[in-house]
Amino acid sequence: MQKLILILLLLFESIIDIKEKKVYVIVPGIYIFAMLLYQICFEKTQWNELILPVVGGIFMYGINVLTQEAIGKGDVWLIEMILVSMPWEQGFFCVMISFFLAALFSVGWFGLSKRRKKNISFPFAPFLCVGTMLAIGLEMGTFE
Repeated sequence: MQKLILILLLLFESIIDIKEKKVYVIVPGIYIFAMLLYQICFEKTQWNELILPVVGGIFMYGINVLTQEAIGKGDVWLIEMILVSMPWEQGFFCVMISFFLAALFSVGWFGLSKRRKKNISFPFAPFLCVGTMLAIGLEMGTFE
């Protein structure tokens, strides 16, 4: 159920990101807080198991700062939302697949586009959504 909620929230944020070029940070913030609370209270997850997703989010925020927001702060929140929802291996796979899909799209866009601007930005939330759906589909055996 939590993975379905994650996908629905990512779809919502993807639509907003495409239309308005922004991410409503309150949605992932509430989801992250709720997931951490759920894992601690109901799944009896130990604090040391929750450190890796938090460190991953801090790492992504560092990349946000170092690249002068090539990856937006809203995208960092969405990545943290994914990392908190899944085991670290699957979360890492989601993020890597998302970056790979975004890179393929941007190379294709640059190769096929007649406009050759250097500073083109794309919404990243749709790639995170598709990467998450692929990772969950692979986990469930849907794509075997």
